[in-house]
Amino acid sequence: MDAAEAYYKELGCRTERRKDGFTKGVGDSVRVEDPLGFPYEFFYEVEHVERLTQRYDLYSAGELVRLDHFNQVTPDVPRGRKYLEDLGFRVSEDIQDSDGVTYAAWMHRKQTVHDTALTGGNGPRMHHVAFATHEKHNIIQICDKMGALRISDRIERGPGRHGVSNAFYLYILDPDGHRVEIYTQDYYTGDPDNPTITWDVHDNQRRDWWGNPVVPSWYTEASLVLDLDGNPQPVVVREEKSEMAVTVGADGFSYTRKEEDGHTGEKTGFKLGAQL
Repeated sequence: MDAAEAYYKELGCRTERRKDGFTKGVGDSVRVEDPLGFPYEFFYEVEHVERLTQRYDLYSAGELVRLDHFNQVTPDVPRGRKYLEDLGFRVSEDIQDSDGVTYAAWMHRKQTVHDTALTGGNGPRMHHVAFATHEKHNIIQICDKMGALRISDRIERGPGRHGVSNAFYLYILDPDGHRVEIYTQDYYTGDPDNPTITWDVHDNQRRDWWGNPVVPSWYTEASLVLDLDGNPQPVVVREEKSEMAVTVGADGFSYTRKEEDGHTGEKTGFKLGAQL
């Protein structure tokens, strides 16, 4: 805790510390506003409660099993990437173009694809928080339940399979409008020689392996984040190109490929006819 407090003070970040913790059940804690404008809390010890891993009598097939990751929107992805690498995060995948612009990066400490992802855009904002399920059929159960409860309009995107991370996904909106991802079946990154996978920003299979279009709100909408006083952080406009501008057409559909041999991947109209 001493090291965390000193580290962020040296970076010029605002910090607060409480030896008895900020939250019930949590001990010595340090809260910071990090260099990207996001609030973080570091803590040393917590009160443990019963694990419910095998309490199958308490939950159904669609229940969530753990917090998996966050996705943060920031105007300067390379700067954020460097900051997180200095904290010991490693990059599993990223998105770039032929000009070297970085649009997003997936970064991990645990041995999965990411604990957090950096998405290029106006920020700081929180794109989504993700919870894991055991298998993809659990996500189908969640969709069925939402349909039965007549709240399927809260499904923003999916279900589907990502190219980046290979995970099966579903994006829903909570009652306050914040985006929540339900996530499963990504891959192991514990090999210290695990290479970084770089995706071309024009390849829309990075977002959905089956090629399904991504709704524009997924690129444009995100939640504001708060400073240590509980006030919204000011949003800085991204100066570099965004994925929305590069990959989504006026009809909301993604381009499949960049221009090659005189052809583009932009979707065009189709005509139906009958042969007499």
